[in-house]
Amino acid sequence: MRLRAGGIYLGVIIPAFLFMGIYIVVTVSRGLYNNEITDAFTKANIISRVVSETMTENPDREEYHSIISSGLAGTGLRGILLDGSGKVLYDTNGSANAEGMIFTSSFLSEAFSGQQGEITKNAEGKKILSAAVPVEYGGEAIGVFYLTKELGSIQRLIFTLSWGIAAFFIAILMIIGILSVGMGYMVTSPLSEFVTTAREISKGNFDKRIAPQKNVEMNQLADAMNYMCAELEHLEAKRRKFVSDASHELKTPLATIKLICDSITSTEAPDMGMVKEFLSDLSEEVDRLTRIIEKLLLLSKLDSEERRISPELVDFGMMLQRIKNKLAPMAVNKNITVTLELQEDMPPVMMDYDRIWESVYNIVDNAIKYSKIGSVVKVSAAVDDTELIVSVYDSGKGIPDEYKERVFERFYRLDDSRARETGGTGLGLSIAREAVLLHNGQLYAEDNPDGGSCFVMKLPVGSEQIKK
Repeated sequence: MRLRAGGIYLGVIIPAFLFMGIYIVVTVSRGLYNNEITDAFTKANIISRVVSETMTENPDREEYHSIISSGLAGTGLRGILLDGSGKVLYDTNGSANAEGMIFTSSFLSEAFSGQQGEITKNAEGKKILSAAVPVEYGGEAIGVFYLTKELGSIQRLIFTLSWGIAAFFIAILMIIGILSVGMGYMVTSPLSEFVTTAREISKGNFDKRIAPQKNVEMNQLADAMNYMCAELEHLEAKRRKFVSDASHELKTPLATIKLICDSITSTEAPDMGMVKEFLSDLSEEVDRLTRIIEKLLLLSKLDSEERRISPELVDFGMMLQRIKNKLAPMAVNKNITVTLELQEDMPPVMMDYDRIWESVYNIVDNAIKYSKIGSVVKVSAAVDDTELIVSVYDSGKGIPDEYKERVFERFYRLDDSRARETGGTGLGLSIAREAVLLHNGQLYAEDNPDGGSCFVMKLPVGSEQIKK
């Protein structure tokens, strides 16, 4: 990954540098050559005017020879003066013995009608500058002044510049390559620890943690992964506790059923009264086992992908009345009075009827089970613009502050022995909270000012606030 990151980086930088280098060399070379051409034309035009005046006013050969020689001294330019027929009148390069020769070049022929310039290469690969301008008198071309020059010095300068730029870019690329590999190592080296931790997590070792990182972004990633590990560790602990508690809860009635069955089968000619008593106990344990299984299945359903709910407009006051009627036999057995305090003209509320029925039923059922004999369980409900508020007051022993949140944990019972007497499973409040959370609501416990506890349920009123 480190090499790949460095390769991608260099793959972007190298073409950019190559383009930049070519652009610089081409721009500089074009500028140098254009300067040479411009300078040649300037000199050629000046000399051609002076020569034109000299040739017409004072046709002394030595005079215009002197003008051309002095005008081109130190420039490296070779000057050739031709008459109207293309005959060489003067050549600054005397060793060429060109005087008297006739030039028939199309380049020079075109110069009679206007100045011409070009850069060509000779047989040795050297660039040659050629510039020709007409020598005019009276508006007519009477000859051509031709300049030529080898541009080897410029070629050498461009060559040196190209290699200098190439060497500079190579050095820069080496530095960038080293830095990119180093940066890649700095960025990716912490990832090995992340990979190792992820593999440990996949094996179920949720206690693994990543050490703080120097890089800010990596440190944020480490914090996020450590938080995930902590959450997974917490969930795993809850899962193990749930499995342990569920196993214990299921084992107890099964053990009782096994004991009853063994007692019946081991007794010779058992009395029918004893058999009926054993079968009655057996039926109670089966009922208890059924309740546990039903609640476990409901919790499993709430935890699974079936967490979608089906909101509908519900007459909540009517729902509370039906729950009261259903729990009336239990309340009568304990001489407990269940009262409803409902807001007048309570409007229908958008909710999943079955889920909230189960939630409210469990809360009221729990309040009746743990209230004192002969006491009152009060249920109040009111709706405002934003939420439905339901409060269930009991007259039990109350819940200490440190346990007010734990009572919603699965299988948690504040008074285990009392719960077994009442037939509680420790799952009712967990189911109630799960149903409320599905509606984006709240369910919490607080103290009853008159003694005991109060469970408060708050549900959002608008359907758009409910998970679907």
